[in-house]
Parts: sequence; C-alpha cells; structure tokens
Amino acid sequence: MNGSLALVGALMFASSGWFGYALANVLIQRWHGDRFGDVWPLLVVPACAIAGAEFGLRETNPLHLLALSIIVIALVALVRCDVRIHWTPPWLSLIPLACICALALLQHAYAVPLAALLVSVPFASVALMTKGAGMSWSDVRVAALGASLLGLFPAIVAFSAAGLLLAFIQWGLRRHATVQMAPYLVGATAIAALAFGG
Repeated sequence: MNGSLALVGALMFASSGWFGYALANVLIQRWHGDRFGDVWPLLVVPACAIAGAEFGLRETNPLHLLALSIIVIALVALVRCDVRIHWTPPWLSLIPLACICALALLQHAYAVPLAALLVSVPFASVALMTKGAGMSWSDVRVAALGASLLGLFPAIVAFSAAGLLLAFIQWGLRRHATVQMAPYLVGATAIAALAFGG
C-alpha cells in the first residue's frame, strides 16, 4: 500500500509543483506585466515529486496527500512570486492557513493555531519595527502557515536555521543585493516536515 501511495504522492506533488508554477506566472503577468520562462519546472517539479514520494511512504490516508498537494501549489506559487516580483498575494498564504487552523479547531487540535500565532509574533514584531523594510508581512504569513504545518518546536528549529542561513548569505553579499526570505521559510518548512516525520 505504501508503495502505491508513494507513486500517487509523487504524481500529485509533481502536478502541484507545475500548477503552482503556472499560477505564479499568471499572477506575475497580471500584476507585473511580464512573463518569465525559465528552468523552474525542471527544478521544482522533480523536487516536488521526490517530496511527494517520501510523504506517500509515510502516509496511510490518500486524503492527507491530496490536502498536502493542494498546499504545495500555494507554496510553490508563493516562492516564485516572491523571487520574481518581490510580492505575494495575501490569499496565497491566508487561505491555506485558515483552512488548516479551522480543521484543527474542529478536531480540538488547539496546538496548531497556537503554533501559528506564537511563531508569527516575532516575525510580525520585526515587520512592525522595520515598517516592512527588514521583513515583509508576506514573510509573517508564510511563517504562520509553516508553523501550522509543522507545529511549534519543528517550526522554531526550521526557521531559526533558515534565519541563520539567510544572515550568512546577506553577509556574503555585503548587502549589495536583496535576499527574499519567503523561499527560505518555505524550504525550511519542507525539509522540517520530512525530517520531523511529516
């Protein structure tokens, strides 16, 4: 059964990676007026497929894979928009976050929205202090979404590691270039989800 779910997960996540890429292109064209064609699908789709296969090996419920694959669409679109135009539509992160928290509350899993709230507080504080220059509200939303998927402790570990990596990269660039944070948060979320058992 797990072997079959691994194949299903790989196909679903690969499709989600492609749809996320396509969705981001539509948003970029609408808000920025440009269309970007590049090697993104060659990188993102295989990576999503590998992650989907790994989750499929661990999952016993195909509906969980379906829910995760829908979230993957939003995460891929978030990263691409942030990298290309340095902006992401709020609904890309807020809709999945609201659905996850609502489902958790229905199941009395109060730790899920609590983790999203607690993790987002320091991000929101930085965004307020820097008025969006040091950290955008998009990063706050992505952090909350990641925490709702991971839980409090894995999110703290993952985002701390992402922050350290980002600080090292900024130091290496000598601040001559802006580094977007959302891709690091999303990448940390994916790695932590696999490392901590999904």
